[in-house]
Amino acid sequence: MLLFCYEAGPCGYGLYRQLLKMGHDCQVVAPSLIPKEPGERIKTDRRDAFKLAQTLRNGDLTAVWVPDEK
Repeated sequence: MLLFCYEAGPCGYGLYRQLLKMGHDCQVVAPSLIPKEPGERIKTDRRDAFKLAQTLRNGDLTAVWVPDEK
């Protein structure tokens, strides 16, 4: 089983629901809840993805509540 996570954003929760239907675990994380180190200002997709994977593996992420489709 794979574990996925992504930052909550304007695209909604479709990806979350699709991954669950495929049998995978997924967490949606609020960007404001991702731990950051002092002076960490440069943002790139690559750095963000690495940071998400690292913090997910360490158990340092807090998932947000995902509403049902109704």
